[in-house]
Amino acid sequence: EKKYDNFHLQVNFDLHQGETIGFVGPNGAGKTTTISMVLNTVKKDIGEILIFGNDHLKCEAEVKEKMGVILEEQNFYQNLKIDYLIKFCASLYPYWDWQYARYLRDKLELTENKKYKELSKGMKAKFALVIALSTGGEFFLFDEPTSGLDPKVRHAILEEIEKIKKKKNPAILFSSHNMLDVERLADRIILLDKGKILLDENKG
Repeated sequence: EKKYDNFHLQVNFDLHQGETIGFVGPNGAGKTTTISMVLNTVKKDIGEILIFGNDHLKCEAEVKEKMGVILEEQNFYQNLKIDYLIKFCASLYPYWDWQYARYLRDKLELTENKKYKELSKGMKAKFALVIALSTGGEFFLFDEPTSGLDPKVRHAILEEIEKIKKKKNPAILFSSHNMLDVERLADRIILLDKGKILLDENKG
């Protein structure tokens, strides 16, 4: 649970290995707040969050070493070049997959010698995907990963997420307003509205 003056979030759900949950609902429903609590960038008020069976606070470093994250608003160092940023991020993850990172970098035509602030919105989205999927993670959190992107970039990102699903069988929680993305990726849908879960069902 998370309580604000005019908003009360109460959610209870589980996510299994190999399962992809589409987290949907209107703006202000609590999707990003939920994801932020899982990441501990927003402190929960009540309740328990277990990741890989461990408390997400007591084992925060160990848990995050096996996660990959894409947030709607990215906060990478603006003045660093892409090749340096990739190396920097790789140093944080003990299970980092360099072979996969190079494959994604080349497949997505990511320009390494540009500074992050010089990238277009689509290139920033591609960069975020390279970092998230190369962590060697078993659990991925995606908050609006295709928001505002042109169809070509959106297709490329969804295609790589589909590939990682088949390759690694991870657990994925992703929020999206695009129901086509949800239809394409999700095994299960959770509908959130005004801080409450209204629907939690397997797709189909």
